[in-house]
Amino acid sequence: MTIAPLTARSRSKVRRYLPASAALVGGLLVGYLTGHVVGSVDLQGGGAFWTWVDGWLHSPGFAGTAAVLAAGVAYLAARINASAQREGVAAQRENSERQDDAARVDRWWDQMKWAIEQIDGDSESQYLGIEALQQFAETAPGDDELNLALRILSRLGVQEPATDPSVDDEDEDPAE
Repeated sequence: MTIAPLTARSRSKVRRYLPASAALVGGLLVGYLTGHVVGSVDLQGGGAFWTWVDGWLHSPGFAGTAAVLAAGVAYLAARINASAQREGVAAQRENSERQDDAARVDRWWDQMKWAIEQIDGDSESQYLGIEALQQFAETAPGDDELNLALRILSRLGVQEPATDPSVDDEDEDPAE
């Protein structure tokens, strides 16, 4: 019989249930040992204090105190587990946001490359590429990307919004 390696999901379950399982096993072990060790101790004849201790150890009061202590240990284990889960969820959310940001930047770069490639084409493609570059300059995900887009636009000599070459200006003289 071979044991399969733990998958990421099963490791996550082990980490999730391990503190509670350890607390349960520890509580059972302490209860068992307390019952056998304390139950076998005979403190009779050791003075008034030891007589009281012996009576208390064999009373429901001791069992109640042990139950409260066990509940406190279980509460602490649950609190630690919940805190670890909150931290895990926060880390997952942060990682997801980082991945989303990286994907957005990658999409921006792909679109930027496309716009630059359009500039090498005919006049309509150039217009489209310049318009896209201007748009990408406005939506740049960071300062480095913005500076790059603005440098490309300035090298192309574009300072103002591009004009569509297929649209005639109304101020132009038709005789020219």
